Amino acid sequence: MKSKPVIVEGKPYDGPALARKLGIVPWPIVRMRLNRGWMPEDAFRVPVRRSCDPVPDDAYKAAFHDSERIRHEAAAQHHRERRDAALRRIDEAEGKQVRRVAMAQQQAE
Repeated sequence: MKSKPVIVEGKPYDGPALARKLGIVPWPIVRMRLNRGWMPEDAFRVPVRRSCDPVPDDAYKAAFHDSERIRHEAAAQHHRERRDAALRRIDEAEGKQVRRVAMAQQQAE
């Protein structure tokens, strides 16, 4: 099945053939980029960043790990607050039950 022409710099090209000719980005990646709204020129020319490529610089890496740590701490704090609130509700419910039992005993006497 032949794909529809891709317009690059105002000229129609066969997408898979152009991807092979340029050799920078494989056609499936180009097609995905085009579907996501990339400009055709960028879709063919921006190299693919592989997951095994090194992180650009240590500051970025440190900032990423800091943001992850902050996110985990915030989630942990949220869970602690929810747990404490649930325990308070249980304590209040038990306190009311104890008072009800005491009142029932007093009325029975």
